[in-house]
Amino acid sequence: MDCGTARMWLNGAVGFGAGEMRREGRREQGPSWSRRSGAARALAILPCALALAWAAACAQPLPDATSPGARIYVQECGGCHAAYPPGLLTAAMWEVQVGRMDEVRRRRGLPPLAGDRRSAVLGYLTQHAG
Repeated sequence: MDCGTARMWLNGAVGFGAGEMRREGRREQGPSWSRRSGAARALAILPCALALAWAAACAQPLPDATSPGARIYVQECGGCHAAYPPGLLTAAMWEVQVGRMDEVRRRRGLPPLAGDRRSAVLGYLTQHAG
């Protein structure tokens, strides 16, 4: 899901109130929010919370965006998906994620990040990690 898709989904999801459904142009009340179990409430809120976090992440500029590490990060990673703000993950999480993306790159016929480019990307992400 890219930033534009997340925003469209969020705009559509927020248009409905809790327990509300739309049928044939009129509003009807669904199950009362207060009668739902805690798990059902959490499952109902989770997609909206994730979309809000995604939209917020898309709106944030990258820190130190003109640094060599940031430029390589945007070039190598931003070509397939949004260049996520480094503060979204911890340094350890970024190391795992970059390793996971090597496998994704292989499946797409791209070489994994190697050498200086990998060091620059990981250095940038871990320096600005959350």
